[in-house]
Amino acid sequence: MTESNDLAGRTMVVTGATSGLGLETCRQLARRGATVVLVGRDQDRIDAVIAELSESADRDRLNSALADLSSLDRARKLSEELLHRFPRIDVLVNNAGIAVGRRQLTVDGIEEMFAVNYLAPFVLATSLAPAMAAASTADAAGYRHPARIVDVNSSGHRGGHLDFDDLDGTKDTFHGQRAYNNSTLALTLFTRELARRSDPARRSSIAPTPASSAAPPSGGVCCSATRWWGRS
Repeated sequence: MTESNDLAGRTMVVTGATSGLGLETCRQLARRGATVVLVGRDQDRIDAVIAELSESADRDRLNSALADLSSLDRARKLSEELLHRFPRIDVLVNNAGIAVGRRQLTVDGIEEMFAVNYLAPFVLATSLAPAMAAASTADAAGYRHPARIVDVNSSGHRGGHLDFDDLDGTKDTFHGQRAYNNSTLALTLFTRELARRSDPARRSSIAPTPASSAAPPSGGVCCSATRWWGRS
């Protein structure tokens, strides 16, 4: 695929960037001229992906950021690092997510899926607000191009039920699927609420399936994941 420049000058941060949908997202954004920040928890894997992407995109536009998003402290420090390195951020793609079958607690004592799938996106989205506000610009015709946040989610939220007195699910026997569903439901609710409080066009939630990358009507936005990047 020949590199194009329709995203030139835009900075895009992608978590969970070293495999799957995150890797392919980075590939497509880089090919379209964006400056891409690949966030992962293994520097060797990030470096390998950057080397691979450099075959079809400018290496100078590929950046790495290391963070274990199960840790709230690391999520906050990642936000601080990104704010320092990139004064403006046009797109944040909260793609990192996990699904485990047994209860695992983070260093903060939080159920791991809830921490990675919901709390980390919450920290990044709220902490990076200054850089994303700086990226919201108007073109020569006066049309505003807002920065955007994409939360990659799952249809599992439909099976979730949040008990706000027991978000870690410690009252009953732990069920991995239930905990996963609850973490994705929390992210869906956050997506919708942040969209309600701000510009709905800034926030989107996509729930990709093996056969489709269509986005459900969540957060006020419904669009194709593969075509979303060029929206303005």
